[in-house]
Amino acid sequence: MESDLEASRIEKTKRDLYSAQGVSGGEKFSRLSPNDLNIKHDWGDDVRDRSIIPRSRGVQALKWVVGIAVLVMISSLGYLLYSLYDPFAKPSDKNITFALDLPVALSSGASAEMHVTVKNDNKTALDYATLSVFYPQGTKYGDDSDRDFLKDQKQFGMIAPGSSAQYDSKISVFGEENTDKEIRVVLEYRFEGISSIFTKEEKWPVRLLSSPINVTVKTLKELNPGQPVEIEISAVSNSLSTLHNILLKAEYPQGFIFEDADPKPTYGNNTWKFSEIDPSEKVTIRLRGSIGGENTSEKAFHTTIGEVSTHEEREVGTVFASTLDIVTIKSPFVGIDLFLDGSPAGNAVSAFGRIVQGDVRWVNNLPTQIANVQIEVRLSGSGLERVSVTPANGGFYRSLDDTIVWDQRGNDSLALVESKGGGSVKFNFSPLPSVARGKGLRNPTITAEITVRGKRTGDSGVPEEVKSVITRTVKITSDVRFDARSYFYNGPFVNTGPLPPKVEQETSYTLLWSIVNTSNDLSDVEVRGVLPLYVKWAGSISPNTDNVIYDKNTNQVIWKPGSIPAGTGVSSQARQLYFQVLLTPSLSQVSGSPLLVVDSTLSGTDMFTGESVGRVVNMVDTAITKNDPKAIRGDEQVVR
Repeated sequence: MESDLEASRIEKTKRDLYSAQGVSGGEKFSRLSPNDLNIKHDWGDDVRDRSIIPRSRGVQALKWVVGIAVLVMISSLGYLLYSLYDPFAKPSDKNITFALDLPVALSSGASAEMHVTVKNDNKTALDYATLSVFYPQGTKYGDDSDRDFLKDQKQFGMIAPGSSAQYDSKISVFGEENTDKEIRVVLEYRFEGISSIFTKEEKWPVRLLSSPINVTVKTLKELNPGQPVEIEISAVSNSLSTLHNILLKAEYPQGFIFEDADPKPTYGNNTWKFSEIDPSEKVTIRLRGSIGGENTSEKAFHTTIGEVSTHEEREVGTVFASTLDIVTIKSPFVGIDLFLDGSPAGNAVSAFGRIVQGDVRWVNNLPTQIANVQIEVRLSGSGLERVSVTPANGGFYRSLDDTIVWDQRGNDSLALVESKGGGSVKFNFSPLPSVARGKGLRNPTITAEITVRGKRTGDSGVPEEVKSVITRTVKITSDVRFDARSYFYNGPFVNTGPLPPKVEQETSYTLLWSIVNTSNDLSDVEVRGVLPLYVKWAGSISPNTDNVIYDKNTNQVIWKPGSIPAGTGVSSQARQLYFQVLLTPSLSQVSGSPLLVVDSTLSGTDMFTGESVGRVVNMVDTAITKNDPKAIRGDEQVVR
């Protein structure tokens, strides 16, 4: 019933909605009761208290921001704790790091401290950790140049999480200048709780800034085919310690014919072994030979010096230095060479006070004849004594321009020279005195410019001039004078004891070593003298600042003045050393003049010529009368 009633109401409503007359009557609606409202037409001055206005949207947003921030902080803290204390984190070799404390560049042969730090950033300990260090060829232990040091090992044991272990060493690396070496480390370890063995490796480069020994080669840069040549090989130690078992090897080019060497090779004709080379010591090898080859061809001389190989005694193991020197073979129209005292004048050195013989050798390299040959030798230089020039073989010395001339008027063999024909002409000259008018010559030289010219008939039938020129320079070694004397009354010390000396009684003497150096600076100067068995070292020297050593084992007095400038004893005072000795003569020496020092020897190097300088004074005895004005005849002889 209710559903039917409801349906009828719905139908009635539809009819009222769509009817043209509107809503059908039947239902009456009550009217709303009137309610007068007092509405203001402006805002007025009534402002409510804003503090009681609710802040709905701003407060809500702020709460959201704070909440999110707190969540982010909690999440970060949780992740951090998880990362640090995660029991499931896996150990990795990426969490093992190496750090090397060693200069990236070293001077070859200089010792340096080395530290390798191993750090474990895993959350698991490293067990049975062992570090192996592999050093490059040529590494020595510390300052010991005799001890090879190619591998070392250190057992760290356990390295706890977050902990480090350190390896310490001191090494010297030898090798060639400006070469790179490599240091390699390998760590063997186990992760705690894991039985497998793991390894991690690291490598570091090390650059050598200098070589422990330098090698230089002196020879002519241009040679004629078959021309005799002298090659000088010098090696100077830069090491702070003595080098041992050093091998120098020269590799000759094709066409080189070895003739002789000084000193003689240790192996074959090109290998020299030196058991020891002291710091700053210089070793020199002079070898002679000849070389052939085509015109304009280049020949290479390769020299290597280093430590003897541990596998082959004739080979260089660790290379310290090497050189490559190129010689060009040239065949001039006329081949010329100058010999001085029988040796090629390529790097000639002469001395004051001697006559030098020059020999000009020449050959016609053309396939045709040369006519009207003329040879000229023009001499110059601060060391030439012009009045000493003497030509031979029909030559004429033209002093106007210091030129010696040979031609067919004085030597008829120069009128016509066949192909491959030649000859030689000779002359003599001398250096000036080392000291003139109170002054010494400074780095004196004598230069010879040699010119050979002539006429050949060319393809056109017209004579053509051919000419060849070479220049050779002679360096003059410094005139070094060394003297040794004995005194009783003279000198800086007061001597005591009987004079003449008496048997079995002690008498003191003053000895003097004196050095004069005229022309060139000297380096590494050293003076040595041996005291006889009956002479004792008193210990007094003057100047007392000089470097003087007395060796009790050998009874040697060693004086090391070092450098002696040119002009010492000429334009300035001579370099001198006084020292005192004690003589106790024996019965066997009665009426004799006993030696006070045996074989006083001076050695050094001429810095201009590169030559070694040596002087010897054989005897210094009690014969003081020739030096000491107060001494009288007989004071030198031993009495009872």
